[in-house]
Amino acid sequence: MNLQTKTEKLLATIFMLAFTLWLGGSLIRTIVAYSVFDTSATQTLISQVSNDILMQTVYLFAAATVYTLPTYLIALAIVIYFAVKYKKEYKTAGWLFMSIVLFLIAAPMQLYNAYLDVQLSMHIFWGGNWEFYSEQIQNFFLKRFTTIWQNSFSGLSYLANLTIIIFIVWQPLKKKV
Repeated sequence: MNLQTKTEKLLATIFMLAFTLWLGGSLIRTIVAYSVFDTSATQTLISQVSNDILMQTVYLFAAATVYTLPTYLIALAIVIYFAVKYKKEYKTAGWLFMSIVLFLIAAPMQLYNAYLDVQLSMHIFWGGNWEFYSEQIQNFFLKRFTTIWQNSFSGLSYLANLTIIIFIVWQPLKKKV
């Protein structure tokens, strides 16, 4: 992949910045979310914790959506642009092809999680919901981390996105022309 114009170089820089901010922000959000769970093999809530402490954690998790969601959408738009623009270079830049495929395979799960995050944020900030055991918090926060399929696919998509960084740095399957 040979970036030819200043615009393409700027887009690549914006992608790396947005992708890094999203990846780091998602990690921080996940750490915050898991702080309400007991440290065991099962996903059980910490015992004897007040509703206010649980909701403060959910509030922080939802508030961070404002930072992570736009950066992911920017990165997604730039990936789609580069996927179309450089499709002729896939044979000589295997790392580019693998990175784009991994990003696009992980995108549906990330977009579904983003949908849940927006719904959660709307119920907390605009709906004034401050009850952890309400139906909305249970559906949009708790089930996200306790449902096996969703937790597994979220983890796999996160690992796929981490792999993209490795591909960008070391650029495997790059043919010399």
